[in-house]
Amino acid sequence: MRRPLDGAIFSVSSTILGVVYAAIPLGHLLLLLGMNEGIYYVFLVSVATFLTDVGGYFGGRWFGRNPAGLAISPKKTWEGYVSGVIIAMVSVFVLNILWERSTGVAPLVSGAEVFLISLILSLVGTVGDLLESAMKRDAKVKDSGNLIPGHGGILDRADALLLTVPILYFYLQIKLALGFPV
Repeated sequence: MRRPLDGAIFSVSSTILGVVYAAIPLGHLLLLLGMNEGIYYVFLVSVATFLTDVGGYFGGRWFGRNPAGLAISPKKTWEGYVSGVIIAMVSVFVLNILWERSTGVAPLVSGAEVFLISLILSLVGTVGDLLESAMKRDAKVKDSGNLIPGHGGILDRADALLLTVPILYFYLQIKLALGFPV
């Protein structure tokens, strides 16, 4: 009651956003797990999201010549983004092969849908990564840790999941509402 009001709105909104920003995706992760073959969907979203990020990192390092021109993340290249999407697509395809061999159950996302959902998750994951980068720049924090050298910390591995998990869940709900098996 005696503190100055300067920055109070920013402080309260940051606190609320922090809780909501993490709680909504975690809630959707639980909803995914509750679905039929939910663990498959968790693997699917994790593989697509993580390998987009890792594929983009290495693709940018090895092949990156053309900067994407983003002030949020100035070292990103177009080659890195394309590499990330391609790696995600191939990885989800491999996940499906391994899933069927190990469980004996046909993957629930197959055929051309593998490429569609991988593309969607890759693009959304990239947006999540850029949002996290923007927040870190605004907070004047370069990395959230040094557990993985060359990467921005453990939060950089999970930032994209904060958007991809809800997107996959809603994609599956729309598919279900249209009468397609999920």
